[in-house]
Amino acid sequence: MLPHLNRRSLVLITLILPLILYVDSPQGVFGELEPRSQPLWTYKTGGEVRCLAISGDGNYIAAGCSDNRVYYFSTSSGTPLWSFSIGGTPIEISISDDGYYIAVAADDGNIYLFDREKGTPLWSRRVGYKNIFHILITRDGESIFVGTDHPEDPGVFIFESSSQRMLWRYECIPHRMAVSEDERYLAVGDNSTSPAKVHYVEIATRNVLWRCSLLANDIAISLDGEIVAVGSGSDSYVYCFRRYLAIPIWAYSTGGPVEEVLISRDGRYVASLSMDQNLYLFDGEAGRPLWSYKTRVDRDSLLASPYDLSYIFVTGGEGYLNNTNIYCLSRSGSPLWVYGG
Repeated sequence: MLPHLNRRSLVLITLILPLILYVDSPQGVFGELEPRSQPLWTYKTGGEVRCLAISGDGNYIAAGCSDNRVYYFSTSSGTPLWSFSIGGTPIEISISDDGYYIAVAADDGNIYLFDREKGTPLWSRRVGYKNIFHILITRDGESIFVGTDHPEDPGVFIFESSSQRMLWRYECIPHRMAVSEDERYLAVGDNSTSPAKVHYVEIATRNVLWRCSLLANDIAISLDGEIVAVGSGSDSYVYCFRRYLAIPIWAYSTGGPVEEVLISRDGRYVASLSMDQNLYLFDGEAGRPLWSYKTRVDRDSLLASPYDLSYIFVTGGEGYLNNTNIYCLSRSGSPLWVYGG
């Protein structure tokens, strides 16, 4: 599940510093090119921030850090509502739209479910040792999707939040996955065959609508599941598919492996982060780049407002690795502000 932002309180958390929460100042956002922005608040954790999630209403933030702790914040305050030490380092966090449920995958092979009030796990369940790669909680918090490539029991699993009961399993060796926000469709990169394939599955019927031979570095799905965007690590292409068609409706070659893709809820826009050091925004129908923005981008740093990609964030910079900036761009490609880390 993608991190959520709302237009009233745009939030970006950098994943490479042991600091949480950089929020844009309302002054000067649409002023001169790349005005400097200042955080509303910061919080120093006991280790590097490894994963994060923002509630759909923009009011809550969950972060997992290398000190093996999960931190939970209200966006209005830099003091955690709670923090809790789990049995391993959090590697992925997902949060329900209202921020009430928080699902965490850790490298101890367990998934943990928290609620907003208590700050202690409602339950934990072992899925696989250090092989959980993705966790997604549904918008209402009722179900949790977990992907694991553990050699003894790989697959995509759906658990019921209230009982830990496994509702459904899709057998594959998953590499990446995405679930449509209406919770009807699952796209998963499967490494059980050579070449690897992307499967598009209707969850209720468990029917595989299509398969395509493709190594997926990342996958994104529109709200209704009509449009699927895939970033390829093998041939440096961004691909776009329709719900019932295994042949891409368009493909665009970048100059490097495509690490991340995002899609607006209506499928009109697709953003991608390529290791050719470019951030791209595409017309989701025509497949042509509307613009590209070049900087020394960092892997796993792309973030955007999910409804229409009105605001797009990326971390990167020039020169040395520790010279890292947070960039905020509009959907038109204009830099709105930059924060120097």
